[in-house]
This record gives sequence, structure tokens and C-alpha cells, in this order.
Amino acid sequence: SVYPNPAVSILNFDWETTTNQTYTLQVTDVLGKVVNTQHIASDQRTGQVDISTLTKGVYLYQIIGTTGTTNGKFIKE
Repeated sequence: SVYPNPAVSILNFDWETTTNQTYTLQVTDVLGKVVNTQHIASDQRTGQVDISTLTKGVYLYQIIGTTGTTNGKFIKE
């Protein structure tokens, strides 16, 4: 899950998994420009992104792991 959505300064990510793997959390603008990338350790099931410096608009995210990718979008207010 991604919350809050819309968000102003911090965006939180929670997910469930049964495998130990390192994840990459990537945020892009609607034109595909990468604006944030984080690597998250296998023992974590949460992530936070500081979006306070992003301009208002719609952004896309990917949570990338060895077993697949989760995609979504959020709104920066």
C-alpha cells in the first residue's frame, strides 16, 4: 500500500512478501525521468520517500524485486 495519497512531503510504502530479497523503490515523473531511487534491505517491509522537493503532479513508482515488480502512481500536492 502507498499512503497518504495524495501526499505533501513524505510517501510511505508497505508491502507483504514471503521471500528475503533486496528491493529497489523507484519513483519517476510522468515523462519517465527517475526522481528517486532507494534500495531496501530484505528484512524491511516498508519504505519512505521524501517528496517535499518534487513539484505538484502525478508520479509513478515501481517496487522491483527478484520475483517481480509492483507498479502504481501517486499524487504530489
